[in-house]
Amino acid sequence: MFSRLYLDMTSSISLFVREKENRGDKPVPQRHSPRVREDMVKALWMEQPWGASPIRDIAGNLIEIISPGWLNGSFGPDFKDALFRLNGGPVEKGDVEIHVRSSDWMAHKHHLDPGYDKTRLHVSLYSDLGQKTRPSKHSGAALIEIELAPVCASFIDRIRAEVTSPSLAVDPAKVTGRCGGQFERLGPEKGIEVLEAAGEGRCELKSGRYATAMAHESGPEELYRGILEALGYSAFKTNFARLAGWLSLDRLKSVLDGVEWRNRSMALQGAFFGVAGLLPEPSLRREKNWDAETVEYIGKLSEAWSRASSTLPVSPGFSVQDWRLAGTRPANYPMGRLAGVADFLSIHLDSDLEALLARLTDSAGENGAQGKFEKAMGLFQSKEGGYFTTRYTFGGRRLAQPRKLIGPERVAAILINVVAPYFLAKARRNSNRQLEERVRELYHSIPPGQPNSIARFMAQRLAPAPVQARALVKTAPRQQGLIQIHTDFCSANEKGCEDCRFAKYLAKLD
Repeated sequence: MFSRLYLDMTSSISLFVREKENRGDKPVPQRHSPRVREDMVKALWMEQPWGASPIRDIAGNLIEIISPGWLNGSFGPDFKDALFRLNGGPVEKGDVEIHVRSSDWMAHKHHLDPGYDKTRLHVSLYSDLGQKTRPSKHSGAALIEIELAPVCASFIDRIRAEVTSPSLAVDPAKVTGRCGGQFERLGPEKGIEVLEAAGEGRCELKSGRYATAMAHESGPEELYRGILEALGYSAFKTNFARLAGWLSLDRLKSVLDGVEWRNRSMALQGAFFGVAGLLPEPSLRREKNWDAETVEYIGKLSEAWSRASSTLPVSPGFSVQDWRLAGTRPANYPMGRLAGVADFLSIHLDSDLEALLARLTDSAGENGAQGKFEKAMGLFQSKEGGYFTTRYTFGGRRLAQPRKLIGPERVAAILINVVAPYFLAKARRNSNRQLEERVRELYHSIPPGQPNSIARFMAQRLAPAPVQARALVKTAPRQQGLIQIHTDFCSANEKGCEDCRFAKYLAKLD
């Protein structure tokens, strides 16, 4: 049975904030100064060597930093959800971007990037712009500019004198939080139990949306929507969910009416690319000197979209601008993912989607963890010879080797965020303890992917020693537990580490 340890304990803590459904995480560029590296400025920001005293921004306002935020390991501002007070006012929350010089904001073109519009604090070591030329956001809103040099002089001198010293290349995440000491007192075995219970609690919380859908007899549709969200990656999750709403299972089945088996994937790709607004415009096709394979593929897509749009009561719901590719790994681009889901549905759309995925729980005790995962990979295999198996973009350079459009990390994401929660909801709805136990076995068999920035941050908060931190992200449920703890305690706490409710929770277990 899924453990209730975490959810039962946390439900008693006041002002506790529950998971809303899904959270996401994001990635990040880095440029080195010849004298002081940007990662060192991040370390200064995280360590806050000026202590609890307020510091001044370049306009003279007093800024009290309550929490520096959590280090973002992907696209977007360097620190997320910092807490601060401006001139003694109420606690405010916002993101933080770190630079060596304040002019780097423009040099990196953040002023043109809506992905930085939640940035409140722009922190630089040296303010080389002054107040006459102050950086602003894409939205036009001003930033609070903080220069660290005046309050960190001795630290900066040490960095400049010993800039090549490995000991100064501090990873800002390796600063133990107040929860770390209490977590260490629990001991390794109890600590891991807490993380895994939090991971199981996260699965239970995610199952709520599916329980609601089942109560309204729309379980399979919500299952399909969940799969598309998981394929959307954090950057495109919302867009993929909207696509699932416009292109429901029934509408996709109508797209396949009268289509030969060998053309089913292309028919579905035409529908997905057309509604997503990802089909290249005719004018662009004339401008680009695309190769013959690309021209042929786009022609087939356009033909498929023309046929689908004549039967579907939908039109393009997005523009190319809605698919922000900057900062996204090419393997996560939406074109390949949509081609992959079209391949999957071209084979399985006529089946009962719920019954198909239920096989993964039926086989949970067979062939070990590797066998279970290979079975899942087999369901999402790409069609051989597909255009995007050897490309990332239209007309892009051909890859030396074909790739899986839905690779191991996305399959793991589908299992942990969709399949396990869905069938946990089904087991609870039918009071089926055997199914619940099989779902739990499946959940714990899912191979861990690369931990995201939140999981890494939390692991270092709880256990700064590299060996200990690696153990905390060793399994998928532990990674999920770290994310849930961050959601429930770090994001939800307006006072930051100063009033760590997770440490209080751990003390109850000690």
